[in-house]
Amino acid sequence: MPEGAEALARERDDLRARVVELQEAVLRLRSAADLQRQADAARGMEIERLLEALREAERSDELRRNAAAELEEALAGIALPGHPGEIAPR
Repeated sequence: MPEGAEALARERDDLRARVVELQEAVLRLRSAADLQRQADAARGMEIERLLEALREAERSDELRRNAAAELEEALAGIALPGHPGEIAPR
């Protein structure tokens, strides 16, 4: 094989090897993109769960505040002097 033909054959082989490397890189990039999509979906679901937990915590705090207000009113009612059935003096 003449020297020029050998050089062309080496260059062709190098280019083929490079094409194979690039094809493998594209496959890895596609795989990485798919994994990122899966991670984004999982993160989105977790954010929704956290937001729901936050809403429930806020609802729980509201109920506690309401319960505390009821207790304060009950305590205020029993802390008044006198009997509830007594008629106030004129």
